[in-house]
Amino acid sequence: MIYLLFGSDGFRIHKRFQEIVARARAVHGTNLAHVQIDADEQPIETAAKDFESPSLFAPTRLIVLKNIQGTKDAAALERLVDRFSLDTSAAAIVVVVAGPLEDKDAVRQLCQQKGKLQEFPLLSNAHLARWVRDYFAAHDMEIDVDALEYIVGGIGPDLWRMDNECKKLALWYGYKKNTRVRIADIRRLVRFEETAGVPFPFLDGISARSQKQSVAELERMLISGGDESALLFMAIRQCEQMAQLFGLTQEGRLPADTAKKIGAHPYVVNKLYAQLKKWSHADLERTLKKCAQYDVATKTGACDVRLAATLLAVGV
Repeated sequence: MIYLLFGSDGFRIHKRFQEIVARARAVHGTNLAHVQIDADEQPIETAAKDFESPSLFAPTRLIVLKNIQGTKDAAALERLVDRFSLDTSAAAIVVVVAGPLEDKDAVRQLCQQKGKLQEFPLLSNAHLARWVRDYFAAHDMEIDVDALEYIVGGIGPDLWRMDNECKKLALWYGYKKNTRVRIADIRRLVRFEETAGVPFPFLDGISARSQKQSVAELERMLISGGDESALLFMAIRQCEQMAQLFGLTQEGRLPADTAKKIGAHPYVVNKLYAQLKKWSHADLERTLKKCAQYDVATKTGACDVRLAATLLAVGV
């Protein structure tokens, strides 16, 4: 059997992968051999050795293939599937783990034909709120509506961090023998410094090429006292990261250290990657030229900072 787990939500992909592994171990026990191959570090064909000479003590193989995408990887995977009948073999479980994949991606199309696939996009605020409620319900706890809105708005769809903060709150409330999570305690125990002041809706509007959203959010931030220079800087930086990401995708797959290369959180990288399909090379080149022009113009006094930020928001 072949499973493809892909999308921007690495946390839910990881959880689903753990479920597959646990189920396989429950069925096969000590007869299961677990092998993991990272396509960024070694060729997919390496897996052939495990299929050619299975262990007598663990004849069933669980092969995990990570960071696979594009035509070249799909061709290598298809050769393995056809050679060892992986789509029908009861002695092999292949789990392909990937980031966001386009509908036309060759790996996605292959797995759709030969196995099963499941996509894990980032959760919307409504689904994220449900996730948090369910988390506390599983611990026989409830969370106030204002507390729920506060933590969802403060952390966003980064489920790795959300899970960590919810664990911390559950432990603290369990120690206090209290079953209702309140906003006052979240403010005391959960710190949002890492994202404080970052205008995510505004930046999302930029990267998603939503003129309406970017302009509306920019005006909202400015009216509420936002630093216009900081907003312009972050918008320019967002465009630069989009261009860097576009360049890296031309190599066929995103390198494992993409986040480090462009200086962004892995969550941000996944989100930008999903929005990158709305940009062409010409669009990015044109926008970067405007960014450079606005940067120089504002620093020399030739253009008002607020006007430059607005023009950039309108221009996406």
